[in-house]
Amino acid sequence: MPVDQLVQLAKRLGIRLRADPIQDPVDGDRYFFPIDARPASESSPSVRKSWKAIRNLAEELGLDVEPLLFDPVVSNLEEGLRASLLIQYSQHLRNSFVAPEYGGVRVWLEAKSRSAIDQHGDQIKSTVTAYFDNAGLKVKSATWLREELTPSSTALLSAIRLLAPVNAESLGTHLEGNAFTVPSADWLNRQLDRLRRSGQTVLLPGKHYALTASSLEALGTKKSRNSPDILRLLALSSRTK
Repeated sequence: MPVDQLVQLAKRLGIRLRADPIQDPVDGDRYFFPIDARPASESSPSVRKSWKAIRNLAEELGLDVEPLLFDPVVSNLEEGLRASLLIQYSQHLRNSFVAPEYGGVRVWLEAKSRSAIDQHGDQIKSTVTAYFDNAGLKVKSATWLREELTPSSTALLSAIRLLAPVNAESLGTHLEGNAFTVPSADWLNRQLDRLRRSGQTVLLPGKHYALTASSLEALGTKKSRNSPDILRLLALSSRTK
Protein backbone atom coordinates (compact mmCIF):
# COMPACT_ATOMS: atom_id res chain seq x y z
CA MET A 1 0.00 0.00 0.00
CA PRO A 2 1.23 3.56 -0.69
CA VAL A 3 0.97 4.52 2.98
CA ASP A 4 3.41 1.72 3.83
CA GLN A 5 6.03 3.52 1.75
CA LEU A 6 5.56 6.58 3.92
CA VAL A 7 5.93 4.52 7.09
CA GLN A 8 9.19 3.01 5.82
CA LEU A 9 10.53 6.45 4.88
CA ALA A 10 9.64 7.80 8.33
CA LYS A 11 11.58 4.99 9.99
CA ARG A 12 14.61 5.56 7.75
CA LEU A 13 14.58 9.26 8.63
CA GLY A 14 14.52 8.54 12.36
CA ILE A 15 10.91 9.58 13.01
CA ARG A 16 9.32 7.57 15.81
CA LEU A 17 5.76 6.48 15.07
CA ARG A 18 3.64 6.13 18.21
CA ALA A 19 0.96 4.19 16.33
CA ASP A 20 -0.04 3.17 12.83
CA PRO A 21 -1.17 6.00 10.53
CA ILE A 22 -4.84 6.89 10.98
CA GLN A 23 -6.93 7.03 7.82
CA ASP A 24 -9.47 9.84 7.65
CA PRO A 25 -12.91 8.15 7.94
CA VAL A 26 -14.33 10.46 5.28
CA ASP A 27 -11.36 11.13 2.95
CA GLY A 28 -9.65 7.81 2.25
CA ASP A 29 -6.60 9.53 0.74
CA ARG A 30 -5.86 11.48 3.90
CA TYR A 31 -3.74 10.05 6.74
CA PHE A 32 -2.69 11.34 10.13
CA PHE A 33 0.68 10.19 11.50
CA PRO A 34 1.03 10.05 15.32
CA ILE A 35 4.73 10.85 15.74
CA ASP A 36 7.12 11.95 18.45
CA ALA A 37 8.01 15.62 18.27
CA ARG A 38 11.66 14.71 18.89
CA PRO A 39 13.85 12.61 16.53
CA ALA A 40 14.79 9.03 17.42
CA SER A 41 18.44 10.02 18.03
CA GLU A 42 20.61 13.12 18.17
CA SER A 43 22.19 12.13 14.84
CA SER A 44 18.79 12.04 13.10
CA PRO A 45 17.60 15.12 11.18
CA SER A 46 14.97 17.31 12.79
CA VAL A 47 11.41 16.05 12.65
CA ARG A 48 10.34 19.17 10.77
CA LYS A 49 12.97 18.61 8.07
CA SER A 50 12.15 14.91 7.80
CA TRP A 51 8.44 15.59 7.59
CA LYS A 52 8.95 17.70 4.46
CA ALA A 53 10.40 14.63 2.73
CA ILE A 54 7.42 12.54 3.82
CA ARG A 55 4.96 15.16 2.60
CA ASN A 56 6.74 15.35 -0.79
CA LEU A 57 6.51 11.57 -1.23
CA ALA A 58 2.88 11.61 -0.16
CA GLU A 59 2.07 14.15 -2.87
CA GLU A 60 3.72 11.90 -5.46
CA LEU A 61 1.54 9.03 -4.22
CA GLY A 62 -1.62 11.13 -4.35
CA LEU A 63 -2.03 11.21 -0.55
CA ASP A 64 -2.55 14.00 1.97
CA VAL A 65 -0.70 13.59 5.27
CA GLU A 66 -0.69 15.51 8.54
CA PRO A 67 1.51 14.99 11.63
CA LEU A 68 0.05 14.48 15.10
CA LEU A 69 2.89 15.51 17.40
CA PHE A 70 3.45 13.93 20.82
CA ASP A 71 6.00 14.99 23.40
CA PRO A 72 6.05 13.62 26.98
CA VAL A 73 8.22 16.54 28.08
CA VAL A 74 5.57 19.00 26.87
CA SER A 75 2.85 16.97 28.62
CA ASN A 76 4.67 17.36 31.94
CA LEU A 77 5.22 21.06 31.29
CA GLU A 78 1.51 21.45 30.52
CA GLU A 79 0.62 20.18 33.98
CA GLY A 80 3.17 22.46 35.58
CA LEU A 81 1.96 25.51 33.68
CA ARG A 82 -1.66 24.85 34.59
CA ALA A 83 -0.83 24.51 38.28
CA SER A 84 1.26 27.70 38.22
CA LEU A 85 -1.32 29.79 36.39
CA LEU A 86 -4.24 28.64 38.51
CA ILE A 87 -2.33 29.62 41.64
CA GLN A 88 -1.42 33.08 40.32
CA TYR A 89 -4.62 33.87 38.41
CA SER A 90 -7.31 31.73 40.05
CA GLN A 91 -9.86 34.56 39.86
CA HIS A 92 -9.34 35.16 36.16
CA LEU A 93 -8.26 31.89 34.53
CA ARG A 94 -10.21 28.65 34.23
CA ASN A 95 -7.70 26.44 32.43
CA SER A 96 -4.75 26.20 30.07
CA PHE A 97 -3.68 23.68 27.44
CA VAL A 98 -0.41 23.08 25.62
CA ALA A 99 0.43 21.26 22.39
CA PRO A 100 3.88 20.64 20.88
CA GLU A 101 4.82 22.59 17.77
CA TYR A 102 7.97 22.37 15.66
CA GLY A 103 10.63 24.17 17.69
CA GLY A 104 8.29 25.12 20.51
CA VAL A 105 4.73 24.95 21.82
CA ARG A 106 1.27 26.35 21.22
CA VAL A 107 -0.71 27.46 24.27
CA TRP A 108 -4.45 27.98 24.70
CA LEU A 109 -5.86 29.90 27.65
CA GLU A 110 -9.42 29.74 28.96
CA ALA A 111 -10.50 32.85 30.86
CA LYS A 112 -13.43 33.11 33.24
CA SER A 113 -14.67 36.31 31.63
CA ARG A 114 -14.06 38.78 28.85
CA SER A 115 -12.96 41.37 31.39
CA ALA A 116 -10.28 38.97 32.66
CA ILE A 117 -8.76 38.94 29.17
CA ASP A 118 -8.98 42.72 28.82
CA GLN A 119 -7.48 43.49 32.22
CA HIS A 120 -5.02 40.65 32.80
CA GLY A 121 -4.49 39.03 29.40
CA ASP A 122 -1.09 40.55 28.62
CA GLN A 123 0.24 39.75 32.09
CA ILE A 124 -0.92 36.13 31.86
CA LYS A 125 0.68 35.69 28.44
CA SER A 126 3.93 37.16 29.75
CA THR A 127 3.87 34.59 32.55
CA VAL A 128 3.37 31.82 29.99
CA THR A 129 6.30 33.05 27.88
CA ALA A 130 8.59 33.27 30.90
CA TYR A 131 7.60 29.76 32.01
CA PHE A 132 8.59 28.19 28.70
CA ASP A 133 11.68 30.38 28.35
CA ASN A 134 12.94 28.73 31.53
CA ALA A 135 12.27 25.34 29.92
CA GLY A 136 14.14 26.31 26.75
CA LEU A 137 11.03 26.28 24.56
CA LYS A 138 9.60 29.03 22.40
CA VAL A 139 5.91 29.90 22.63
CA LYS A 140 4.77 29.89 18.99
CA SER A 141 1.35 31.21 19.95
CA ALA A 142 -0.71 31.90 23.07
CA THR A 143 -4.38 32.18 22.21
CA TRP A 144 -7.56 32.69 24.20
CA LEU A 145 -9.99 29.88 23.54
CA ARG A 146 -12.80 32.28 22.75
CA GLU A 147 -10.75 33.44 19.77
CA GLU A 148 -10.56 29.90 18.39
CA LEU A 149 -13.19 27.70 16.75
CA THR A 150 -13.33 24.96 19.36
CA PRO A 151 -16.08 22.37 18.94
CA SER A 152 -19.27 22.97 20.91
CA SER A 153 -21.04 20.19 22.78
CA THR A 154 -23.38 19.76 19.83
CA ALA A 155 -20.46 19.48 17.42
CA LEU A 156 -18.80 16.89 19.67
CA LEU A 157 -22.00 14.86 19.97
CA SER A 158 -22.62 15.01 16.22
CA ALA A 159 -19.09 13.78 15.52
CA ILE A 160 -19.41 10.97 18.05
CA ARG A 161 -22.70 9.93 16.48
CA LEU A 162 -21.04 9.80 13.08
CA LEU A 163 -17.98 7.81 14.17
CA ALA A 164 -19.17 5.74 17.15
CA PRO A 165 -17.68 3.76 18.67
CA VAL A 166 -14.79 6.22 18.60
CA ASN A 167 -11.82 6.95 20.86
CA ALA A 168 -10.56 10.41 21.76
CA GLU A 169 -7.62 10.33 19.35
CA SER A 170 -9.73 9.47 16.29
CA LEU A 171 -12.39 11.97 17.32
CA GLY A 172 -9.78 14.73 17.60
CA THR A 173 -8.41 13.87 14.18
CA HIS A 174 -11.88 14.07 12.67
CA LEU A 175 -12.63 17.43 14.31
CA GLU A 176 -9.37 19.00 13.16
CA GLY A 177 -10.05 17.68 9.67
CA ASN A 178 -13.31 19.63 9.74
CA ALA A 179 -11.69 22.97 10.62
CA PHE A 180 -12.20 22.82 14.39
CA THR A 181 -9.42 23.64 16.84
CA VAL A 182 -8.63 20.95 19.40
CA PRO A 183 -6.16 22.60 21.82
CA SER A 184 -4.72 19.36 23.21
CA ALA A 185 -5.52 15.75 24.05
CA ASP A 186 -6.12 16.79 27.64
CA TRP A 187 -8.65 19.42 26.57
CA LEU A 188 -10.60 16.89 24.49
CA ASN A 189 -10.54 14.27 27.24
CA ARG A 190 -12.00 16.81 29.67
CA GLN A 191 -14.82 17.61 27.25
CA LEU A 192 -15.56 13.92 26.76
CA ASP A 193 -15.58 13.31 30.50
CA ARG A 194 -18.01 16.22 30.95
CA LEU A 195 -20.37 14.75 28.34
CA ARG A 196 -20.15 11.34 29.98
CA ARG A 197 -20.87 12.68 33.47
CA SER A 198 -23.87 14.61 32.16
CA GLY A 199 -25.34 11.41 30.72
CA GLN A 200 -24.94 12.38 27.07
CA THR A 201 -22.37 9.71 26.17
CA VAL A 202 -21.32 6.29 27.41
CA LEU A 203 -17.78 5.00 27.78
CA LEU A 204 -17.32 1.61 26.13
CA PRO A 205 -14.50 -0.93 26.52
CA GLY A 206 -11.24 0.25 24.99
CA LYS A 207 -12.00 3.87 25.92
CA HIS A 208 -14.43 4.29 23.03
CA TYR A 209 -17.43 6.59 23.20
CA ALA A 210 -21.00 6.40 21.91
CA LEU A 211 -24.14 8.47 22.45
CA THR A 212 -26.86 7.64 24.93
CA ALA A 213 -30.43 7.16 23.72
CA SER A 214 -31.42 10.57 25.05
CA SER A 215 -28.62 12.26 23.09
CA LEU A 216 -29.60 10.47 19.91
CA GLU A 217 -33.19 11.62 20.38
CA ALA A 218 -32.11 15.19 21.12
CA LEU A 219 -29.99 15.39 17.95
CA GLY A 220 -32.86 14.09 15.87
CA THR A 221 -32.70 12.58 12.42
CA LYS A 222 -32.65 14.50 9.14
CA LYS A 223 -33.49 12.58 5.99
CA SER A 224 -30.99 14.25 3.69
CA ARG A 225 -27.59 13.70 2.15
CA ASN A 226 -25.97 15.43 5.14
CA SER A 227 -28.00 13.69 7.85
CA PRO A 228 -26.01 12.03 10.65
CA ASP A 229 -27.31 8.60 9.65
CA ILE A 230 -26.22 8.98 6.02
CA LEU A 231 -22.85 10.42 6.98
CA ARG A 232 -22.32 7.57 9.43
CA LEU A 233 -22.94 4.99 6.71
CA LEU A 234 -20.43 6.76 4.47
CA ALA A 235 -17.86 6.83 7.26
CA LEU A 236 -18.33 3.14 8.07
CA SER A 237 -18.07 2.32 4.38
CA SER A 238 -14.73 4.13 4.08
CA ARG A 239 -13.33 2.16 7.01
CA THR A 240 -13.89 -1.15 5.24
CA LYS A 241 -12.21 -0.21 1.97
